[in-house]
Amino acid sequence: MKKFSRRQLLRGAGGVTLALPSLELFESKASAATKPSYAVFIVACNGVVQDLGSEPELFWPSKTGALTTASLEAEAGTRATALLSRHANNLLMVRGVNQAFLTPKACSHTWGDNQSLTATPGSEDKDGPASSLAQGESIDNRIARENNPSGRGPLTLHAGANSAGGKGYGNPGYVSYKGPLQPNSPDSSPWVAYTRMVGLTPANAGLAKLVATRRKSVNDFVRVQIKRLESRKDLGMEDRRRLDAHFSAVRDLEIGLSATLAPAAVKAMQDLDVADASQRKKSQMDENRDAAVRLNMDLIAFAFASDFTRSATLKIGDNNDGMRFVLDGVQLPSFHMISHRVLSDGNDGPAIPNAVEIHARIVRLLMGQFGYLADKLSASATADGSLLDRGFALWTNQIANGAHDGRNMPYVIVGNANGRLKTGQFLDAGGVPHNQLLNSLLGAAEVRKAGGAPVDDFGQAGLAKGLIPRILS
Repeated sequence: MKKFSRRQLLRGAGGVTLALPSLELFESKASAATKPSYAVFIVACNGVVQDLGSEPELFWPSKTGALTTASLEAEAGTRATALLSRHANNLLMVRGVNQAFLTPKACSHTWGDNQSLTATPGSEDKDGPASSLAQGESIDNRIARENNPSGRGPLTLHAGANSAGGKGYGNPGYVSYKGPLQPNSPDSSPWVAYTRMVGLTPANAGLAKLVATRRKSVNDFVRVQIKRLESRKDLGMEDRRRLDAHFSAVRDLEIGLSATLAPAAVKAMQDLDVADASQRKKSQMDENRDAAVRLNMDLIAFAFASDFTRSATLKIGDNNDGMRFVLDGVQLPSFHMISHRVLSDGNDGPAIPNAVEIHARIVRLLMGQFGYLADKLSASATADGSLLDRGFALWTNQIANGAHDGRNMPYVIVGNANGRLKTGQFLDAGGVPHNQLLNSLLGAAEVRKAGGAPVDDFGQAGLAKGLIPRILS
């Protein structure tokens, strides 16, 4: 029987394509021995509430060492990271890692975005405020460039008010870069990202309309090919289970998208340059932020399960996050203002009562979203374990706290990357620059220098080389 590539696509009417999940049928014993790793990087805004000398510790566990479900649950009322207790054995928390470039030469939020995944400084703001761009490639792009068999770039997603191409404080806060001053343009609409993934491009607008308005699944467009695959005599019971779960996930994803974004909004979703806020697509409105984040996380799990890509980024918020959260039925001031503790986007203004506690509650909401992604990856089975076993997801922030500090950046990782990461622990790295963490994660993602040596020099030339050995197996 002819062997298939594990990256084979089913192709149906109008050029619609559907990637297939990891199946034992599609992998020889030799190729199965090389297990692809998957990496996703989540970057949030406005820092966390932690003790850097002036505020209480409401983020990290109270002590370093082994992480257990019980130890985390014991601090569920006071520490945001405790919300991930169900994944304790697969968690790796690393404090004591500082931004490699601690002195901002542009907007502090943009400066943090620029270096978060590149370990390079930003350029000067030459095209208005917050126009600085990173001066190097980002880790997600490096992983995709070296590991994606198709040569496809990373999946780059964004949940916020702004669209790619926005200027100044209207930019989406780029974190993924293909090279110096070259950001990967993020998809701010889960629908646009999904239709691109499955081949419903603008050239197939009629098919996209069918899916949007009739909830006709992409599965239906490739039904003949699905039946042909399912009729194969060499398709084992476990492969049949994975196929059924995969096709169900496709339909569930589409139903979720359709329920969140009404057919009338589809055209607006595809318009990346809507200027009038009243016409902004639903995925960019505050009231739909949580749904947009979770749909983007669904897309990431789907992209990994089908091996569409082996790296992804999701930026939550823009260059800074001005979202107005609703807590206890009350709409709050801008999150950016809350992070500064005053009713201003600067340092001066009337104090916001209980701003520290409000900020901590918002971070808990963000940790809940990250837990949702961990759940999705844990539930996604491959021939060699779950996607959490095959890769890792990292949650970080553009800054360490609301005061724009770059010390002790928050790094929370879930997933052991085929056993390459030592999970189930919280450690202090002792104040190392964050390029050393990125070096270590490149190794976990199976990226090496030419000749096979570990990458120890990612980021700006001249930074201290090295890894963080205690996080690696």
